[in-house]
Amino acid sequence: MLSNHPTGATFGLIERDEVASATLAGVLSLVEQAEQATAGEDKQAFQFLLWKSAADAEYVAFQLSMGHGLGDFEPGDERAESEAELTLQAARKLLLEAKSSLQSNPREAYCSVRKAVTILRKMHLAAENVSKGRRKSRQKEMG
Repeated sequence: MLSNHPTGATFGLIERDEVASATLAGVLSLVEQAEQATAGEDKQAFQFLLWKSAADAEYVAFQLSMGHGLGDFEPGDERAESEAELTLQAARKLLLEAKSSLQSNPREAYCSVRKAVTILRKMHLAAENVSKGRRKSRQKEMG
């Protein structure tokens, strides 16, 4: 049984929000590493960082959903992601927005995290497709 906190919140919810906040900080770190990896030649590291940041952001969304009763909440597509918005900078901005609104407005934080997940997943898919295309062209050259 969860005990009540003097503020009226349960300890379980506070602890979950702390875990979500820590995980969100980790996701921001991964996005920063991915930004640095774009300048390098290691495309596999870049793809992995995109995948890991999307997976961890998805976990944050799950924590917010379960902790704040957002299981049936479907964030509206307030703005469709254009090609220009599919950047690490856009994902980072959304994650920072989520971090700042986590305590005051969990629903808004959830929406920002879900949008960031969408961007990161689309970027990962695009990077993966480019990598597959390179492998196929190398195979044709060798074969």
